[in-house]
This record gives sequence, structure tokens and C-alpha cells, in this order.
Amino acid sequence: MTKHYVRDRAEGEKLRRRNVCCECGGELWLYLDQETDRIYLDCHYQHEAGIAREYEQPSEAILHTRRMQMTQNTALEKYHGVTSLTKVMATEILEALWPEAPQSEKARAALLCQTQQLNPLMHHVFIIPFNKGKQNESWATVIGINAKRLMASRKGSFSYIDDTPRVMTEEEQMRVFGKFDTKNLVVLVRLQDPRTGASVPGYGKWPLKKKVWKDGKAVEADNDPYGTDKGNSMFNMASIRAESQALNRLRPGDMPQDIPVIDEAFAEEAGEEPKFDVESTGRTIDTETGEIIEPETVPEEEHDSEEAIDELVPEVAKKEKPKSRINMDELRSMMDTLHWKDATVISYLGNTFHVDKAGELEDVLARLSDKDQEVFIKQMQSKVELA
Repeated sequence: MTKHYVRDRAEGEKLRRRNVCCECGGELWLYLDQETDRIYLDCHYQHEAGIAREYEQPSEAILHTRRMQMTQNTALEKYHGVTSLTKVMATEILEALWPEAPQSEKARAALLCQTQQLNPLMHHVFIIPFNKGKQNESWATVIGINAKRLMASRKGSFSYIDDTPRVMTEEEQMRVFGKFDTKNLVVLVRLQDPRTGASVPGYGKWPLKKKVWKDGKAVEADNDPYGTDKGNSMFNMASIRAESQALNRLRPGDMPQDIPVIDEAFAEEAGEEPKFDVESTGRTIDTETGEIIEPETVPEEEHDSEEAIDELVPEVAKKEKPKSRINMDELRSMMDTLHWKDATVISYLGNTFHVDKAGELEDVLARLSDKDQEVFIKQMQSKVELA
């Protein structure tokens, strides 16, 4: 039991209007701690159980605006607001919004819409292109964070507790991770099921700095995400990562597996080329969070300059990288059967074996222990047998 202290009365009033008691759901009041002379929030019964904010689905007015923004295709008007699409209905919508996407990816997205009762016209599902127009062109199905919240709420209400999402304090990081991260913005989201009282945490990190080229040299710059001009921020991106993880833990059997999550508020209108289309921008997308990453491209005139490249590659990275014992040809064959992309496998490895997901697929596989590599291959073989 701990008291939820606030900085001042103004902050307390703001939180009081949006939250309730974490234990009884009762209205919150402001109290003065006589011992510390600090203001804190608690219910009439003074349970000292913390505060909670119940998730509320977007209003119908907001949903209507989103649907109208998605497309002006009159042929799709009949599907506006429909939350129980058949596979045929979903396929018609996906064909109209993303006609150039591969049939296999549209089939995958249609099945997702059917089984999870999602609608692309409501910003639930997107199909995003990578390296469009190039030899390594690929597409990925992603869902918006609001769609994930919707799926979680169908099994019952849930609440955000402890005034989250918020940046983790140094003390909290030391307790959870054993160290204080100075290179990343670390956000905590804590969710609770009011029926059972069970609560789960989610942690999200966002790098504070990134490498950029300036005057022919690689220098550090603030790692502001795409869409900052529209209100996006590093805190928002870290919060999405944290909340996505928390929702997976709160509803472990109800969340679709291996489907990346993005903030649909900063996605382009469906049917148009998104701003993160790498064909025109050279950007890539973080398939777990939807963040658009600016490339660390060596300037054209310096592509063959070893000195220029050396500035981006630390000495330790030049050493021979560890290799996995996994037969990549065999793995690629299984991935083709499952229609899994490299990004899908990397996300699966990170979530299942808790390894660093940075780098190429081969790099992530090499971080697995010999035992985990064997377990992973057996899991893939089982998935193929069930496919």
C-alpha cells in the first residue's frame, strides 16, 4: 500500500477527474499528508491502493471521422462501421485500399480482420510496403494500437494504474533492470483487470540519440520520431512499446501473434502512398512500433570511402560476428511456408527468447544459446506441420 503523491493541487485536480481508486473504483479526493506536508490522492475509504484510469473506446463521432478519412471510395461506404467482416468483405476493402500488395499478404490481413473482428476502414489494420519497386520489395500487415486496445477490452474492461504511461524513475529502473539506462527513454505502463485485481507491467524503450551525417561526418542527433510536427514524440513511441507489451501480458491468449503494432494517428490515409514508403524517402519502419527510421546512408560521393565508412562502424563491429548453428536454407523454407518475413521472425525471437532484436535475422539468431536454437527450430517445425 502506497500513497499517490502529486506535485501540487493543480496536478491533483487533473488526475482526480480522470482516475478512480485502484481497489474499490471510488471517487478520488485530495488529502494532505501531515507527516510530509505533501498532497496525495485517495478514495473516501483511504485504501492507499493507487489510482486507475479505465480504458474508454473512441466515441462514435471520432470513429466516423476516421472512417471518412480512410477513403473516399463510395464502393466501400457499405462497410463503414461494420465490425464483423467476413473474409470476402475484408478482401474487398483491402483490394481497394492496397491494390498493389501481394495476394498472400492481403489474404493474411483479411483472415486477421475476420478472426479478430477488425476493419481497415476504422484504422485497425494496415498493409505497409518496404523497399517498394526494388528487388527486395516486401509488404507487412500491421495493426494500430487502438485496435489492440479494442481486442483487449472485448474480454472485459481494463485500467491504466499508477498514473501510467510515464517515464520510469531511476529507482524503478534499478529495481526492475538492475541498472539505470542513460541511452534510452524508458516508459512504464501498468494495466489492471478490475474484475480480478491482477495487474501487469509493460516496459518500452526509445533511443535518445541517433547517428546522422553532417558535413561528411557521423554525429549524434536527437532521435525524434517521424510525425513530431503532428504531435508525435519519443515518449509516445516508447509508450506504444510499453503498452503493447502490457496488453500481451494482460490478455496473453487473445492477442494476435507476430503482428507488429503502430500508432495509427501518424499513418497516412489508406490508399495513398504512405510517407514512410522507402521508395521515395529511403526510410525504413520498425515493425514492432511503427517508428520510421531515417537511414544512416553514406553520402553518394563517399560510398567507396573506407574512412567514411569506418566512422560509422565501431572497432568491435569489425570483428568476426558470431554465427548460429541454424541451417538458414531450411529456416527460409519454413518461413516461406508460414509466410513469415525476417521482421516477423526477429520479433518472435525477441518476444519468446528475450534476445536483442537489433541487426539482421542472422545476427539475432546468433545471440540465441545452442539450446534455444534447437527449441526455436522445433517450434518452427511444429508450426509448419500445423500450417
